[in-house]
Amino acid sequence: EGGVLLLHDADTIKESDHRVGEEAMQALSKQFESVGGSTEWPQRLCIIVAGKRGELQKCLTDYPAIGGAVFAKLDFMDLTPPDVVSVLRKLVDTHKFQLSADLTDEKLENIVRRRMAGSGPGGQAPRNVKLAKALLEEAVSRQTDRVYAKETLSYAGLTTLVEDDFVDKSREENEAAQAALRKLDGVVGLKPVKEFIHSLYAQLQLEKQKREMGIEARGASSTLHMIFTGNPGTGKTTIARVVADLLKALGLLRTGHMIEADRSSLVAGYSGQTALKTKAVVESALGGVLFVDEAYSLIGDEGKDTFGREALDTLIKLVEDYRTDLVVILAGYSKEMDKLLDTNPGLRSRFPTVLEFNDYSPEELLEIADQMLLQDVMVLSPEAGERLRQVLQRVVSDPSCAGGDARANGNGRAVRNILERAKRAQAVRLQQ
Repeated sequence: EGGVLLLHDADTIKESDHRVGEEAMQALSKQFESVGGSTEWPQRLCIIVAGKRGELQKCLTDYPAIGGAVFAKLDFMDLTPPDVVSVLRKLVDTHKFQLSADLTDEKLENIVRRRMAGSGPGGQAPRNVKLAKALLEEAVSRQTDRVYAKETLSYAGLTTLVEDDFVDKSREENEAAQAALRKLDGVVGLKPVKEFIHSLYAQLQLEKQKREMGIEARGASSTLHMIFTGNPGTGKTTIARVVADLLKALGLLRTGHMIEADRSSLVAGYSGQTALKTKAVVESALGGVLFVDEAYSLIGDEGKDTFGREALDTLIKLVEDYRTDLVVILAGYSKEMDKLLDTNPGLRSRFPTVLEFNDYSPEELLEIADQMLLQDVMVLSPEAGERLRQVLQRVVSDPSCAGGDARANGNGRAVRNILERAKRAQAVRLQQ
């Protein structure tokens, strides 16, 4: 009495133990009744009830004696990332640590944002001041491990926190991998392809865990180059990006970026220039994935294309030279890619994985159309949906009705073209 009683996280008192919590809340209710009914000043006691917004409001409703005695409610908004960084810097000073000079506010804010968007070790990520405290505690723990492992025991080494100390790489890698797998699962159709990617991820994850335990494991990670076969518009580029993201998350690629190339990107118009051009493209993809579309075009119709063959030979050599820092995916029509493999024996051994991307069914194309329209905040009316289904059935049976080359304009490309024409027709209708 004669002071302030702060009930922190009051909304959790009852949750801790139902019977004991209920007794505690009843006792608090009686205390509030005695304090709230007094009109004498100074008051015997000031009670502050604090907790999460929604849960605390329910607590005040369930116990009217407490809710009725509260005469003022203050709503504290969550701290913004810059606010959390400011608190973090103060905590660092208080605990006699220092941040490395390159650890700017921008970098710290990005770390805070990623942590807010993710989850903590126990599920939900801490927030506000608790987040700043958690980041510092985890950073100090990682710093201790880092300094001990590198045997850099000095005053500066023991008191300086660097960027890596604030990053839980294993958690970020797992979140990145799960995001890539969700993107994979969101792709329409392609069940065999998706099953293979899931199994590849499981195998690579197991090999990574073995290496971390000191067990030598070189299986799938030593032969990651792939060939994607199938018609255009079947999702080959999308799956290639998923592969890049997964390999980056597993630590098998440094950057995980993807460079797209085709014949025009690799072949020069003059003798001796093709090798240099191909080498430049390959080097731009180091640390990531090089996706070569229509790779069969490098050998020409009769296999007598000297420039294209030079590009292919250079590519095969560079694939071997950079085998630990690059993944190459060759893509194209099925028959043409089979011909490409037959013309160069070295390709089959270096590209052991061949994935076939089958054409979409009418139902799958309609699902793709729905996804495309949702991206533009549009939906199909029931009549339009039925009409589109009929059109897509014709496209599947005869892709040439979508216009142009039958193979090049089927699948996803046909859907996109049909929707673009429909959008123009809608615009004209609305203007009239």
